[in-house]
Amino acid sequence: MNKKIESITQTINAKMEQQATMLVEMFERLVESLLQNLSAVNKLGGVTISPSRKKKSSRQSSQSISYPNAIRCGFGCFWKFFLPLISQRNGSIRLSFQFQNRIKTNQKLIRSDQLPSPVFSKILERILIQRITHHLLIGEKVPPSVNGFLPLRDNQLAVYKIHTAITEAHSHKKYFLGISLDIKSAYDSVYIDGLILKCLRLGIYGNIIKVLHSFLQDRTIQVRWRNSLSKTKTVQKGLPQGSVVSPILFVCFLSDFFETLEVGVEYSIFADDIFIFCAHTSLDYISKKLQNTMENVHKWCNYWKLDISPEKCSIADLSKKKLQSFPRITYAGFLLPWKQTIKYLGINFYKTNQNGVILKNIRSKALRKINALKSIAYKNYGPRTKDLINIANNSICSLFYYSCSLTNKFSETQYKACNSIQTMALRVALGLPKWTPNIVLMKIAGQEVLSEKIKRLAAQFFIRQLANGNQSPIYDQNCKPSIKLIKKDEVLIANLFADLDTSTDHIITFPDTLFSRNNFCEIHLSNFSFQNKAHPVLLIKDLFEEAVSKKFYDYHIIATDASKSHSFTSIAGISNLQSFVYRIHPINSIFTAEALAICQALDELSVTYKNLLLLTDSYSVLQALKCLTIKSPKVIHRLAGKILVRKNLTQKICLVWTPGHSLIHWNEKADLLAKAVTESHPLIEWIASEDIISHFQTVSLQKTNHSF
Repeated sequence: MNKKIESITQTINAKMEQQATMLVEMFERLVESLLQNLSAVNKLGGVTISPSRKKKSSRQSSQSISYPNAIRCGFGCFWKFFLPLISQRNGSIRLSFQFQNRIKTNQKLIRSDQLPSPVFSKILERILIQRITHHLLIGEKVPPSVNGFLPLRDNQLAVYKIHTAITEAHSHKKYFLGISLDIKSAYDSVYIDGLILKCLRLGIYGNIIKVLHSFLQDRTIQVRWRNSLSKTKTVQKGLPQGSVVSPILFVCFLSDFFETLEVGVEYSIFADDIFIFCAHTSLDYISKKLQNTMENVHKWCNYWKLDISPEKCSIADLSKKKLQSFPRITYAGFLLPWKQTIKYLGINFYKTNQNGVILKNIRSKALRKINALKSIAYKNYGPRTKDLINIANNSICSLFYYSCSLTNKFSETQYKACNSIQTMALRVALGLPKWTPNIVLMKIAGQEVLSEKIKRLAAQFFIRQLANGNQSPIYDQNCKPSIKLIKKDEVLIANLFADLDTSTDHIITFPDTLFSRNNFCEIHLSNFSFQNKAHPVLLIKDLFEEAVSKKFYDYHIIATDASKSHSFTSIAGISNLQSFVYRIHPINSIFTAEALAICQALDELSVTYKNLLLLTDSYSVLQALKCLTIKSPKVIHRLAGKILVRKNLTQKICLVWTPGHSLIHWNEKADLLAKAVTESHPLIEWIASEDIISHFQTVSLQKTNHSF
């Protein structure tokens, strides 16, 4: 009897050891997959992950679930912290994550910094950011005036909103008063329970809110001085410094700030910088509205346990009308100080000669940096010339790029002053004498003329806003835009698209509804044996026909292709029933053309009574569709929208990559159709914003080379 028990025990131990070993290997593959495939994990917290660090983190994590630990703590002890659910389907591994609400040992919720390694905790934080960001954008939970740390909400948009509001007030001869607010220790003063409540109001539920609550509660800090360590102190408020989750949580905390505003008062927020302004023909109206708003802000700050520093706040008159007396605006009984200029996101706004003030401020900063560049630029030693050019471009010239949506309105005299700063910096970097022609400097350094680059970057800013569609506060067609274009910018955009022989209506934009998931269809990139290009061409053809006959025998097959030559850029599609061939705008890249071909095939070649099998030889398009994010090209979002429409019709859609020029008759037919396009074929005028931006950059460099 004892022998049987011993035999059974040995068998169980052997199986458990085998399962533990498999678990370790599975976890190593999981970590390696996350480190390789997750976007934006090459730099976590600003620190590059070296191969040795990846290997070390994987080894440390695997040691925590070794066989002895599994026997001692129980087989599932490690996964109480982090449980990956791995399922294999159609030859591909799908990863999903399940968080345990409680840990048996101490009955506390998990925290990302308790995970096996710092690298893995940063990955978890970025996963949380991605989920929260998509939820906020798709549900339009955050007002358009709240900028920063969100896609499509950059600092240029916040600055341009203030500039357009001031310009509009000048054109309508209105008074314009602006108030800059300073939150005392903004990130360190966040009320944790209030933040969790606001997240719940924004619709952030489930395990994510539990993880966030555990992550923020009962945090401790210590101070190290030389070899001494202070006592541990529990932090009751504030967001963790250095955490990648903190900025997006602060955005959530300020998402309801608009409730403090009176009717007619507007605002712009970027991180912890708050700018409140009001424009009207009556100065008394403005003063009453702003005073009521300040009282509401005081109540709001007291309720959410924030403090405003009135001595660091400021109020300024930015209108062209002269004030007879300065209105008395107070915050909590403290009189706000009046100033001639008001600074917001590094831009000094002034009531007169706005461009001159901006240029003077940027020029003074640039000259200080040029003097610093002189101290490290030596002929015989010091940094390489290439590095000095990069410093001149990224540290000095970038001062003008930052506010390109404002500096593009400089006069020719002001542009010459900008160009002189650039040539001065390049002469120092290259070590060339003063008599060296400017165009020679540009050619040797491989740089664009600064004034031309400012105009190009400004055009790119407006084109991106056009492509953002309803997600842009400038070009939102569903409601009144919160930002109005200045007439000069309207003329600039009209001239740009006139030169391209197209119009703004043909820009490929975001769909009305953004997509937060990329599992709406099957995408096969390397699941079949015929997708190996190392095979002979005839073998690929036979393997393809075999796979179709076994896996997709009841599918309606559609093949698409695109072609780009000096004369035309074309798309084509073919099925058993019909085919199409179109010309598209020649600026479009082959990537855009391949994606548009699939979009057009879904519109014209689909049938409602069969599932669809789409064949394409564009690996990059399918890869981009498989890794769909908010930052993906707009044409990929357009393709995802069309696929989702078909899926809602209870159709199953499968996209398969096929190697090009492999004698697969479907691909060969589509390729011949695309290359046979002529002037007589119809034209589809859709054009991608990414291709327009790339085209402008190429043209700008060609201008420099042509001048040389």
